[in-house]
Amino acid sequence: MNKMGVLLALLLGGCTLVGKAWERPVLPSPAAWSLPLPAAEEATAEGNFWSAWGDSRLVEWIQRAVLENREMRLAVARIAEARALTRGAAAGEQPTVDLGGSVARDRASEENRMPMRGIPNPVTLYQAGFDAHWEWDLFGRISHQKEAAEAEWLAANRMQSALQISLSAEVAATYCDWRAAQAKGEALHRQAEASRALLDMVRSRLHAGLNSELDLRRAEDQLAQTEARLPAVQAALGLAMRRLGVLTGGQADSLLAEISAGGSLPVMVPALPSVVPAALLDRRPDLLAAEARAHAAQARIGAAEGEQWPHLSLAATLGTLSIASGGLLSSGSSLYNVGPQLSLPLLHGGALEAEVDAARARAEQAVLAWEKAAAEAILEVETAALRQREAKERYEFLSKSLVAQRQALDLATVRYQRGMSDFTVPLEATRQWAAMEIEVIEAHLHLLTSGIALYKALGGGWTGK
Repeated sequence: MNKMGVLLALLLGGCTLVGKAWERPVLPSPAAWSLPLPAAEEATAEGNFWSAWGDSRLVEWIQRAVLENREMRLAVARIAEARALTRGAAAGEQPTVDLGGSVARDRASEENRMPMRGIPNPVTLYQAGFDAHWEWDLFGRISHQKEAAEAEWLAANRMQSALQISLSAEVAATYCDWRAAQAKGEALHRQAEASRALLDMVRSRLHAGLNSELDLRRAEDQLAQTEARLPAVQAALGLAMRRLGVLTGGQADSLLAEISAGGSLPVMVPALPSVVPAALLDRRPDLLAAEARAHAAQARIGAAEGEQWPHLSLAATLGTLSIASGGLLSSGSSLYNVGPQLSLPLLHGGALEAEVDAARARAEQAVLAWEKAAAEAILEVETAALRQREAKERYEFLSKSLVAQRQALDLATVRYQRGMSDFTVPLEATRQWAAMEIEVIEAHLHLLTSGIALYKALGGGWTGK
């Protein structure tokens, strides 16, 4: 065995792999929720979640947002970048071959210790050939670079999924705002009609001498206050429409022709699954992305450690060199240079050690960020579940109250018509019914948005497993 073979055998026999394989840390999480989640009676897949709302317009806008939203398109571009970087890191394991050529005018000094005799001076040199290089990944430095790039690519994919969930929830919430503004507008028109009918009744009774002019002014005031609330509702409709335009990558004006005048808020949010806190680590894409970033940070420790170890590569040059362009293809002009190259870091002023320490610190930060995100996710789920339960109970109570208020208004109107009460009774009953109708709409909206928040906190759709 020649000297180079002996050296190679010693290197291969004495080397140790740098870094370590990724092992998912055990993150602290409670065994159960503080508040039990509402369980779904039937399994619902992610793609069918929004369809279960029974509103084709909502589904259409969510689909459009996923395709056209600028943030989603930006996420797709980030994935393409991460994928390209992954291919670049993987290329480090393969040989590189370059084709080159040059033409140079060269003049040597005639006053040199060894003067040139019989050789043209200056001379034109023509050179062409191949340069090849391949580094053996003895200690795993290149493989850890590839591992880190693949983890970053996975993180980019997970973040796209997280963004899609957030975007879908934002579109749904904005859609509910728009429908709620529509419902409020319709309620105000009903209330204005009721106030106008009451005003007409007061006028008739005033002419008959059964009411005072004060009652007439009070009825006119109530009608005016009801109509004064309509501009704010119209403004809310316009703002929701513009928000939908931004989310779907379009313009608000283009939505005017698409938005139907009728419609109502969805009746209810589809039931959500019973999920234990620890399952969030596998369900929420943003947590999976945080885990992938922690994985990438750990892999970079191995890459940094690999810089401290010897680099062994094989380099080769094959080509031709001639002082005449016509001689490049002659056998005498050929040249080659091939052999292994060994580089061993000795003195770098502590820079390599500092880079390893920095990589370890970044890995610790990534794990802590993952742990922090998991804790916040658990809090988000419990907060959303608590708010949804509160919203559901409040909506049910207020709906019952609205029925009672409507019945009380009808009775008060009849009693007033028959002269069994003064004008204060139907006036106050109308005000209470009008206020309760708006409050029920707002409670309904809060119920829907709290369900959307819980859907988002749980990491989107589910399979019921």
